[in-house]
Amino acid sequence: MGKKVDNSKAQYLLVERAFEILNKLKENTDETKTLTQAEILKIISTTKNARTLSSTIDKMLSALNPPEYDGENSDEFRIQYKGWDQNIMLKRLDLKEEKLEGKISTKLPSITDLRFVHDFTFDELDSVIEGIYFSKTINDGQRERLVKKIVNLSSKNYKSKYIDSNGKLRNNIEGIQENLFTKKSELTQNINIIQQAMKDNVKISFYFNGYNADKKLEPAKDKFGKNKEYVVSPYHIVAYNGKYYLIANTDPYENVSIYRIDLMSAVNKKGMDTGNSKEIARRKPVRDIKGLSEPWDASAFISAHLNMFYDEPQTIRLKIRNDRYTILHDWFGERYEFKGKVDAEYDEVTVVCSPEAMVYWAMQYSDYVEVIGPRDVRKKIAKKCKELGDRYERCI
Repeated sequence: MGKKVDNSKAQYLLVERAFEILNKLKENTDETKTLTQAEILKIISTTKNARTLSSTIDKMLSALNPPEYDGENSDEFRIQYKGWDQNIMLKRLDLKEEKLEGKISTKLPSITDLRFVHDFTFDELDSVIEGIYFSKTINDGQRERLVKKIVNLSSKNYKSKYIDSNGKLRNNIEGIQENLFTKKSELTQNINIIQQAMKDNVKISFYFNGYNADKKLEPAKDKFGKNKEYVVSPYHIVAYNGKYYLIANTDPYENVSIYRIDLMSAVNKKGMDTGNSKEIARRKPVRDIKGLSEPWDASAFISAHLNMFYDEPQTIRLKIRNDRYTILHDWFGERYEFKGKVDAEYDEVTVVCSPEAMVYWAMQYSDYVEVIGPRDVRKKIAKKCKELGDRYERCI
């Protein structure tokens, strides 16, 4: 009886070699850079044998990639190479098997120009890092840690305007953190409950709070002075100006309601804790809610509800200085319509917006914008301006 051969050492070396090759591909290759097998051989330490390297790469590609490219599974390939989308590897394995059986002596097609397919492209990494920099809820320490982690998701070839040549965060671009006093754990818990309620198609109940002179949150009161419980049908969650908002409908009304999630407490799915299915409160169908469109368009909703005012949007006619269209674009994107020139300096445009929000927006940009109509919006602005004028004319 022959002596049993111990292959454990050889298998360990194979795994070690494959792991090092994979790491070198992650570190050195990307959408802009590939490596040949000869180049890989120069930078790894686990082998200097080209034949062993080629065999290891064959096994890696078979393990990490689909067996065959079919035109629709390109996203499943973790390592790409020259001819990956022409099934060069499949042809190589077939010929390799025939060669081992002595059927052919044909030279095998080579595998070269290998690159690891990272989860994020360079453009996507730029977008993610920009999002972190412009977040109003992330402080400087968190920002640096997050950006460094994200940069490490790519190869060493990734260059960003946020990272210097030494891999350090550039100090000439700063993000400003918005005041955020809500505990993130409580906010996350509220969001999780709301998301589950939306998934289960049920209503939620909660108390809605505001800050008092003692810097503490206190619930809104009903007409009897008791803490007021809100029961709403939840539909969407949006992030806006560093805050999370719930787009909902409040019983017994038919219009849209908007609530800041960080000001909500004691959030519960309505009736779900009793175990009695008869007491489960199903949320109203979206089609029954005025102001909610199907399909949902979050950006259109936000531009029509500036600063989260939730009265019914209307078409607003504006007179705007013709060198100040950037203001419109910043707030409404491309959702404004040019109507014509008023004179050499001003144009007329229309937007769809909450009238209440428009009152404050138009006052904010009163040097450049004038509301032409509707008349009731103009009257509200005039009343506000008079009240402010009276207030500030009084001597203190």
